[in-house]
Amino acid sequence: MKHITIKHRLSAFTASLVFALVAVAAIAWPIATSSNAKAASPALNATAYEVSRPGKPHSFVTTSQTEIQQAAKNGFTTVRPIFMVSTTAGSGLVPVYRADATLQDGNYTSLLTVNKNEADNACKKYGFTCKGIAFYAQAELKDGAEMVYRMRYKHFNFRQVTAKDRQELQKAGYIQESREWFYVKPVQNNNGNGNGNVDPVKDGKFSIAVYPDTQQEVFQWSGNQFAARTNWTVKNKEKYDIRFLAHTGDMVTSGGHEGIDKPDQYIVASNAFKTIDQANIPYLTTIGNHDTKAVCGGGGACDWRHTNEWARDTTVFNRYFSATRQKLSANQMFENGKVDNAYKTFTAEGKQWLVLTLELWPRAEAVNWAKNVVASHPKHNVIVLSHSLLNADGSIGTGAGYGTGKQTPRYVYDNLILAYPNIRMAFSGHVGQAASRVDTGKHGNKVASFLGAFHSNDYNPTRILTVDTINNTVTSDIQAASIRDAYKAKYPNATLPNYDQYDVSYSGMNFVNP
Repeated sequence: MKHITIKHRLSAFTASLVFALVAVAAIAWPIATSSNAKAASPALNATAYEVSRPGKPHSFVTTSQTEIQQAAKNGFTTVRPIFMVSTTAGSGLVPVYRADATLQDGNYTSLLTVNKNEADNACKKYGFTCKGIAFYAQAELKDGAEMVYRMRYKHFNFRQVTAKDRQELQKAGYIQESREWFYVKPVQNNNGNGNGNVDPVKDGKFSIAVYPDTQQEVFQWSGNQFAARTNWTVKNKEKYDIRFLAHTGDMVTSGGHEGIDKPDQYIVASNAFKTIDQANIPYLTTIGNHDTKAVCGGGGACDWRHTNEWARDTTVFNRYFSATRQKLSANQMFENGKVDNAYKTFTAEGKQWLVLTLELWPRAEAVNWAKNVVASHPKHNVIVLSHSLLNADGSIGTGAGYGTGKQTPRYVYDNLILAYPNIRMAFSGHVGQAASRVDTGKHGNKVASFLGAFHSNDYNPTRILTVDTINNTVTSDIQAASIRDAYKAKYPNATLPNYDQYDVSYSGMNFVNP
């Protein structure tokens, strides 16, 4: 079989074309930008992803989240970060060209090369579609860079990998066709929490479970309602693809004043959350007024003369829902050892997420801390939790209780929630039943806010917030089923409440790319 050899020992294409090529449909996907100006060498800080169809040798490499989202609609749903590159030109960097093709048998293949002639030849003679410059890589092996190898399966299925993946591909039947003449950096930790790389895109959808005020589920007469809630969450973790759990405050009715109350309610709540701990569902709790030393007995003030200072005393809460239990390090909290103001990061469906909890009617210092957290995570989609943000009718609150030194919800929105381009959602409780609203931030970003409190003695639902990173939507479904069994056991002939009136979906969220 005759072959045509292209320079630099890179690739040999089969001239007889036993597997004939047909041109892949040209899609105007932006990849990397080129500049004729001589620029200073930029860092290799852009993640290159290998995007593939599950179970098939179809793949391509890209740095573009837009392309990843478009490809997911065509079945390319496995996304894996493989190395670090640059999307801008600079000294010491070389452009890496990309050409794609669909084989006659339906297989899809992609070629990366520093040799523009090779890419052009593939497009002119063999039916590839030239995609231009995919990214820029180092021209020399230095500064911790790694060599890239081109692996080939059968005739035209190419994959470009570093040494750590080369051996596995060889076991799977791939042949090392050549080494490439560019060098990359190892993949960085992208989720800010030390837990690995950005989660791959599967179908673009995942969920966050949000608990409302659970203060009525911690009494002896409450039965197993709280436990039923957490059991339902774990049971439905896979069904809804629940990646995170948020509690918006008022975990209990009282118990934060050790000199007056016993911790019975905290014991109920803590035991219920053991199910969440064992299922390894990451979560953050929010401080409500009932979770402080200021509230005693049936929910009234312990001593109105000390309400202002005691509203910041959350000693008992932090004992049962400690930083250690919630897996928080010191740099993830405003005050060391206190979960009142804290944040966590995670990755889901190709995006990075940051959940931040802010104390009730926060101090300006806490808001400033939160601002710094958000500003230092510009590639994360931020979700803010605070017990009191929206009024019962969905309007933004304008008052702050419990004395001086506390900022209003309006202040929090103006100085934090609507002030940063990467904040996407906010959740609160405290008053009313449920409500929602969508606002436009100062940078043109949409911010969806949700209220959920309910305060039912018998039937407190769970909100399932479904995020669709491909279609840029969020959909809220308030799930009455979360404690259905417990409710029916208590009232077997009762009519179950319906919360469909509170369900809502918002589009155009334009989630931030990593």
